[in-house]
Amino acid sequence: MAFLKFSASFFLLFLLFSLFSVISRGDNDDDDSASMAKLASALQPLPQNWSTNSSSSYCQWLGVKCDSSMHVLQINLNAKNLYGSLPSEFPPLPSLHVHHISMNKLTGSLPSLTKLPLLKKLYLNKNKFKTIPPGFFQGLTGNLQVLNLGDNPFLGTWMIPLEFSKFRNLTAFSAYSSNLEGSIPDIFGSLGALTNLRLHLNNLTGSLPPSFSKSKIKYLNLRMQKVGLTGTIDVLSNMTCLSRVRLQYNRLTGSIPDLSNCETLETLDLQYNNFIGVFPWPLISHPSLKVISVNKNRLQGRCPSITVTKYVSLFANN
Repeated sequence: MAFLKFSASFFLLFLLFSLFSVISRGDNDDDDSASMAKLASALQPLPQNWSTNSSSSYCQWLGVKCDSSMHVLQINLNAKNLYGSLPSEFPPLPSLHVHHISMNKLTGSLPSLTKLPLLKKLYLNKNKFKTIPPGFFQGLTGNLQVLNLGDNPFLGTWMIPLEFSKFRNLTAFSAYSSNLEGSIPDIFGSLGALTNLRLHLNNLTGSLPPSFSKSKIKYLNLRMQKVGLTGTIDVLSNMTCLSRVRLQYNRLTGSIPDLSNCETLETLDLQYNNFIGVFPWPLISHPSLKVISVNKNRLQGRCPSITVTKYVSLFANN
């Protein structure tokens, strides 16, 4: 009998201890308030109704979306005229899916994002960041779907790392006007979800990677590289998902390939390059193509009269 009383007392004590542990974890491990307060303390000016007080109701802050467990899912501070620098290590937010802080005046280094394991969409474009720290891309996980670093012209020179091959869920990558240099790595066979690639207004060199042919890219914008991309564009003929192609103001050469397999192609801008040979006139009757621009190249032959209802820029090759 005494043993049963002891067992019952022990069991009750165990339950109370377990309940206390759960409550303690809820106040600490599962609470995003301290992380949100740390982020708030780095932003200038403080966004509307944000607070540096860790006990504040952060789920009601402007641009913050939480789930039913008070975990932060989304932070949207787009175009809030923010300045200053983000913390070198972004505060831990284990459930954050979307971080949108574009069109501000943030400077300094991009933060380490190793404590955002579920991050899917990251928008850092149109700021004044200066540095991409070592390990920045390693800190992003395979959950990433959208990465926008575009229009950060004060960034130090950087190259697309081979770690990009792990972003198998990436659908859109934008890094235009961000001081990107070097060759485009041949990793697109691993990026099967990628449909939007915008890397224009940089200093990319070399040729188009062969693995483009294994991609599902729809929107390809590599125009206006400082020195210029080189080589042929033969790989385009196997990019059957293409819709818009902008490669103007480079040093691309060779002939314009047969693009009849690109059944959804709408825009083809190849002007100001070094293409040679005869223009492939079947492009004029391409059912979906609306804009063709190939002027300022070295194409040969007479331009026949064109009666199609689409914009075509073919003249003044030299």
